[in-house]
Amino acid sequence: MTRWAVTPDATGSPFGNPYCDWYFGAGAHCSLTKRLLTPAVGDFVSMLDVAGTTVTLQRAMPNAPTAAGVQRFPSLLRADALPHPASATSEVLDFSTPPVSGLKYLSNMPEAERDQIVIVAVIDDGINVANARFVDENGESRVDFAWIQDARAKGQVPFGAELQKADIDTARGKSVDSTLQMQELGLIEASCPERMTLNRSVTHGTHIADLAAGYGSADADRQRFMASNLRRIIAVQLPFLMTAETSGAFALPFVTLAVQYILDRAELIRAELGLPKIPVVINFSYANSMGPHDGSGDLETMFDSLLGAANSNIDAHLVLPAGNRFQGRLYAELSSTNTALPWRIQPEDQTPSFLEIWWPKTSTSVDLAITAPDGEVFTAPVDGVPVLILRHGQVVGRITRTNFSAKTRVLIAFAPTSGLPAGEATLLSGVWSIKLSPKPALGANQKIRAWIQRDDTIYRFRTNARQSYFDDPAYERFDALGYLSEADNGSFVKRRGSISGMATVRGSVAGRKPFVTVVGGAREERRRGKPEPDTISGQGFQGSGAQTDVLAVSDRSAVTPGVIASGTQSGAHGVLNGTSVAAPQIARVIADTLADAAKNGQPLRPRNAADQLQGPQVKSKRLGSARVQKKFKDGLTRKKRNA
Repeated sequence: MTRWAVTPDATGSPFGNPYCDWYFGAGAHCSLTKRLLTPAVGDFVSMLDVAGTTVTLQRAMPNAPTAAGVQRFPSLLRADALPHPASATSEVLDFSTPPVSGLKYLSNMPEAERDQIVIVAVIDDGINVANARFVDENGESRVDFAWIQDARAKGQVPFGAELQKADIDTARGKSVDSTLQMQELGLIEASCPERMTLNRSVTHGTHIADLAAGYGSADADRQRFMASNLRRIIAVQLPFLMTAETSGAFALPFVTLAVQYILDRAELIRAELGLPKIPVVINFSYANSMGPHDGSGDLETMFDSLLGAANSNIDAHLVLPAGNRFQGRLYAELSSTNTALPWRIQPEDQTPSFLEIWWPKTSTSVDLAITAPDGEVFTAPVDGVPVLILRHGQVVGRITRTNFSAKTRVLIAFAPTSGLPAGEATLLSGVWSIKLSPKPALGANQKIRAWIQRDDTIYRFRTNARQSYFDDPAYERFDALGYLSEADNGSFVKRRGSISGMATVRGSVAGRKPFVTVVGGAREERRRGKPEPDTISGQGFQGSGAQTDVLAVSDRSAVTPGVIASGTQSGAHGVLNGTSVAAPQIARVIADTLADAAKNGQPLRPRNAADQLQGPQVKSKRLGSARVQKKFKDGLTRKKRNA
């Protein structure tokens, strides 16, 4: 009896994005959004406007910012279909008419200090903008603008709510209770317990924002606190569902608009201060494992377009984490098509799993031979027409081939292995063997590269996800002493290649554009007088040009993980780890370096700020301590240690 079969997907590619085609097409029955919220799928589709997103972005990305401001693209959202439609009718973010009662509080700053102002922008999830760590010595908020993308409509934004300094100061003035302050601002709401994330004692966004730009009167760097009104903050809180979907499949429109919003509001601040230009350090502590990892991915192209070109008004610097997938077994590298990829799908995984396979665009067609865990083998010719995978006649997967200018990608989407309603087919857990045969075959120096998408349950999201991985017996997880190995061996599963798929931004010339800094993690625990890189920080594959630029503390030691920073409520603290907490420490260092240079009469452009990151830079007890070196000097690279 034939249990497995393939059939063309009659719906084709209505969204132009294979992830959206799966989530809102053949795989809609197992969508994360459908399980978490009701009626979430309808709300999220309308919010995302997937039908127009890809084309709109592809047309807009080549447009660099102009001298007069930034190049704004048309709204990516249908305002009339939003769950929380905005009151403003404008289809674009526009600072030509300031959407504020006034920024006169900035005009009162002494002119001698204005050149030292640095804006720190944080794009994250769950940010308590009213936290006491974000006020100056007079108790006034340093958060000039905040866009809460999944809150009830308020302000001149296409969806969600915009909060301004006056709103935050008013809420703080009404109560000293953090919960009441957040309720006053609409950050937590009893009617939307899942969507409002700040009910938790520790939230990722508040923790990250504190590491990047938080100050307190008891800090060791009290002098910084006394002048903290010079460190302005712009915050963007991404939608709950976008963060919960860990692969980053829905990130592009929301992050694009977040960057655009930050540039728009930074221009408002610059104009009010009368400065010729203003530095903006943007921290985006998200990572994934999708994309080509060569700078041509959608998010990377967007960063390049909006931030990479010269702008007469705003000097932007982007800080990204390297990701935490060094030991994840999510990357495979093949030089021959004779090897099959053993993809282990975990039992009790309640979210879809994705595998991207990339190779040079030299083949005209490709065949997939798939062996299911029950031993049955079936083939799937992939010639540009999406193919559905059936189990006993029910859809459990989808295969899509996409041709790009220099590469070809095959995306395999699999249904969850559990958690679906009765009567709906789940995928069989176990090892799925995927053998790809491009025609004509690969050249002598060409490789097939494959990445499994990130699919883990992140802090406070009840997704019940279980990460799949490549299960090659030749892969050595541990060394002779029983420690996690950091060296690649003869296995086609590699650690080098585990860097975040959105952290490989590159310019038009060889190497990375200097406006981007990619941060890896290190343990504060010292060995031979130097910090040790952690065991999870991602790394680029050899020859890719993708690299980690600097290190900062992500764990205090092997037995005390994480970095201490603010909890959600004022006065509380919590511990989070990973490269996402290393990145904002470097964002702070860059901002401090810029301010110090301006104070000393030596203006420093953010594009060159990363060159200043040498020697011990992160010193305060709250932030931890790490030797931060440009391009991993002094033996801090795995490349050198593994040589």
